[in-house]
Amino acid sequence: MKTIYVVIGVTGEYSDRSEYLIKAYFDEQKAIDHIQKAEQKKDELNLLRPGKYKKLPEDCENEFDPYMPKEDEDQYYYYESVELEEATHED
Repeated sequence: MKTIYVVIGVTGEYSDRSEYLIKAYFDEQKAIDHIQKAEQKKDELNLLRPGKYKKLPEDCENEFDPYMPKEDEDQYYYYESVELEEATHED
């Protein structure tokens, strides 16, 4: 079996918290790099907010996190590893 590393985005707090899957890699360092790029782009975009707790303009996109909510400036990222089992014709 192979290990994959899944990049996960988190937004909201407490009962409003949600997590979403962004991308999976076979290389752990690529997952770490993806997180760093997503965080950096998120920080750049947050500078474009018209004020604290204000929604990002519609044309602002994070290419490293296509699901990044425009309403929340406090999202963060992490990754988890999981074993990948390839299906066989008998499955």
